[in-house]
Amino acid sequence: CATTMCVKYDVTHILNTGIAGSLDNQINIGDIVVSTDAVYHDFRVEPFGYPVGMVPGRKTISFTADETLRKLVVDSIQKVAPEIQVFEGRVASGDIFVAQKEKKDWIISNFGAKCCEMEGCAIAHVATDYHVPFVIVRAISDKADEESTISYEDFEAKAAEHCANLVFQVLQSL
Repeated sequence: CATTMCVKYDVTHILNTGIAGSLDNQINIGDIVVSTDAVYHDFRVEPFGYPVGMVPGRKTISFTADETLRKLVVDSIQKVAPEIQVFEGRVASGDIFVAQKEKKDWIISNFGAKCCEMEGCAIAHVATDYHVPFVIVRAISDKADEESTISYEDFEAKAAEHCANLVFQVLQSL
C-alpha cells in the first residue's frame, strides 16, 4: 500500500497511526509512542553475516523518522489530547502479536524499542526508499504480555478515535 501511494501519487509525508504493545514499563495503555525510528524485530539473516534486524543491502538496522514531522505530531497530540502521555522512541515491527514475556524481553534487549506492532517498519522502509518524510504514531493498546489479548480488545476503539483526532490536527498544521 505504501509503495503504491509513493509510486502513483505525489506523496509529501507519511503519517502512519495505529496501536501497539508497550515494551517499556513506564508506557501504559492509552499512552502514545511517536517514532524516532523503526526496526524489524523479526528479520533474521545472521547466517549471512548480518546483525539481527538488518535488511541486506542497508547500512543500519533502523529507518529514521523525520524530525520536523515528529515534532509536529508531538505538538498536535498535546493540543488535541493534553491528558495523554507522549513518548518518543523506537518502534519494532514483526509478523507476530507479542503476548509472551520471553518475546517481549528479547525485543527489548535486542532493539531497545518502546513498543511493538506489525506494520510500521515496512511503511518506514518504503518511505525511506522513496525519500518521503515519515513518522509512526502508536496508541498503546496492551503491555505485550500474557494479558495483551484482553486489553487490546478493550482499547482498540478508543485508540482509533485518538489517532483520527491526531491526524485531523496534523493535517490542519501542515
